[in-house]
Amino acid sequence: MAADIQIQQNAAAASGGDTLGAAVSVHPQVVVGSRGRKIQSYIAFGVGGVGLLMALIGWLTSSTELLSLCGGGLAVAGLGLGVLGLADAGGTMDATVTIHENGIRYNDKKGGKAWRWEQVSQVFIMLRRYQNTNILRRAYRLHNADGDSFYFTDEVRDAEGAFNAIRQRAYPSIFARALAQYEAGADLPFGKVRVNRMSGLSIGKKVFRWDEITGAKVSGGYLFISKAGLGWLNDGDALVAEIANVELLIRLIEQRLGKQI
Repeated sequence: MAADIQIQQNAAAASGGDTLGAAVSVHPQVVVGSRGRKIQSYIAFGVGGVGLLMALIGWLTSSTELLSLCGGGLAVAGLGLGVLGLADAGGTMDATVTIHENGIRYNDKKGGKAWRWEQVSQVFIMLRRYQNTNILRRAYRLHNADGDSFYFTDEVRDAEGAFNAIRQRAYPSIFARALAQYEAGADLPFGKVRVNRMSGLSIGKKVFRWDEITGAKVSGGYLFISKAGLGWLNDGDALVAEIANVELLIRLIEQRLGKQI
């Protein structure tokens, strides 16, 4: 608890000279960081070195085959885990997300970014493969109007809580701007999906006219469109990970259809 309070005090102090306001919540990385992974790797290298020495002693003295086999196995395991650990440390971002009253701050070992809520233009929800493994982590990627971006994963503490704060604080201004563009008749991009007040909704080259759309939903990581007489359709290209502000897209479709879907 004391460490958490100190983190929040440090974040609040850092924001004193900018326009983000006071820190509301801090979400530091909770899995082992790059420094911890390096320490684990060095320990593994040490174990591997001991195993190598055991194997060498066994081979030189011909004292016992078991000593050589055990030492060799220990050397391979230790050195292998050490190499993997160092590679893993290089890909660990050491990220911290700080939610402020008026914006969001992101820091990792490469630097930091600080945006006011009205600067956030797109939010993507996706699954990212962790390093070169089959482990999938939920990730949130934010963009601003200048084309800058950053992402954080569920490696930070209460990542879902951070995302919910983003929804509550950034979505209202994003939706207001989107609605103004939509009412003005402009093409409104939601990542791979585009919406136009006159022509309808398009996914890639596929266009759905408003008068033939009866509903929309997200399921299994895809966006499905319900078309009159044909039911739920998915052309295979509407991955949620490629759709910006997908919840706002659904809200806009609901507003157009005049019903909750």
